[in-house]
Amino acid sequence: MLALVKPDPLSDTGRAAKAVPIKVPQPIEHSVYGVPADIRSRALIITLLIHAAIIAALALRFSGTYTVVKPSAPLVVTLEPLASPSEPEKTEKEKPVPEREKKSRPTPPRIEPVQRTITPLATPRATQG
Repeated sequence: MLALVKPDPLSDTGRAAKAVPIKVPQPIEHSVYGVPADIRSRALIITLLIHAAIIAALALRFSGTYTVVKPSAPLVVTLEPLASPSEPEKTEKEKPVPEREKKSRPTPPRIEPVQRTITPLATPRATQG
């Protein structure tokens, strides 16, 4: 990284002000959470080896020879010609009976009212004072 610094033009040195380049080193990334570069390359190599092993296993699995089983003889079925069903016997149906005529409701017993007299309670009278 390169930076230019201009000196103060009002300085008491008698020289002319001139831009002076200053070299600033780039910051080095040091982090507790960062992964070092050599571990990244190892992880990449291990991942590629795992993928290659899976692909090789699949290739070996599906490269085998298979025997084709000959199909059996076709099934022979004799079909009878289509026929309509026989005519059902005609019988007269019973007419539906209305619900009212099926059951008659029993009449409930008559309840007689009870006659009782209510006696008032004696209440104390408030004294006027």
